Amino acid sequence: MYGAHVTEAVIKTGCKENGSTIHFVFEKYDDPKGIIAQTRTVPVYPNDTAEILLTRQLPLEQELYIEVIKQFSKGKLP
Repeated sequence: MYGAHVTEAVIKTGCKENGSTIHFVFEKYDDPKGIIAQTRTVPVYPNDTAEILLTRQLPLEQELYIEVIKQFSKGKLP
């Protein structure tokens, strides 16, 4: 599961917060060993749709991607 599908599932399961994870890709999808970084979480409100929640979450994810790319380009990721 990826993208808006994850966000929809978060809302359906009643989670109170949501964040993004950047990870290396391994044969096993979302292998915890591949986690590079995670964003701060954002609250999930009762009237949220996937689109609304993604709008709140995306700026944090974009900031994190920039930082991870900088670290990768400097050879600072394992």
